[in-house]
Amino acid sequence: VTNLDVGREKSINALEVATAEDKLIILVTQKDPEITDITVEDMYPFGVLAQVRQQTRLPNGALRVLVEGLERVQLTLVSDNAQPKSYFIGQGIVVAETAVTDTETEALRRLLLEATEQWLVENKKVNPDVLETLREQQDVSKMTDAMVGFLSLPMADKEALLEMINPKERMRTLYELICREIEISSLAKSITKQVQVQVEQNQREYYLREQMKA
Repeated sequence: VTNLDVGREKSINALEVATAEDKLIILVTQKDPEITDITVEDMYPFGVLAQVRQQTRLPNGALRVLVEGLERVQLTLVSDNAQPKSYFIGQGIVVAETAVTDTETEALRRLLLEATEQWLVENKKVNPDVLETLREQQDVSKMTDAMVGFLSLPMADKEALLEMINPKERMRTLYELICREIEISSLAKSITKQVQVQVEQNQREYYLREQMKA
């Protein structure tokens, strides 16, 4: 379950129709976020079948919607409905997954939980409720998807994970991505500290030179 702010007219129209007619929506990501007038070719082929739970109109005219992801889907057809309101109509195939419960899966689950907690601590985003919810989730596929939802990963990486049908492959890849992000964050902090030390040293040297001139 997540909140989304929707501002594009076509997307707002689609949400309004889905809400009025009690229909599900397919959430897809566009390949280039800078494009405003998108076509089918601008969309990634995989998305998430979702239910609109709540929507609120914002002062700027956009919609803030609470959506619940239900299933992975692969788009099979997207058409552009022009009347009376313009919006995309999508059809897709629900991607079935095979449940996995072996020891390797449990090992990956524990590694993911540890890495996620470390990432949250590293970025000062520790939320005990989030961690507890993840630990209690017995479906490793849903747990992995939930992690992808709140972790700050590049959109291309999130899309690649969405397209991975094998739960183990998705877990292993996500673990590698989280470890990479932790390493980058740690290096960034180290570089920042080194720069701060150098700046402080330069300032002290400058102050001493000015004192000697005086």
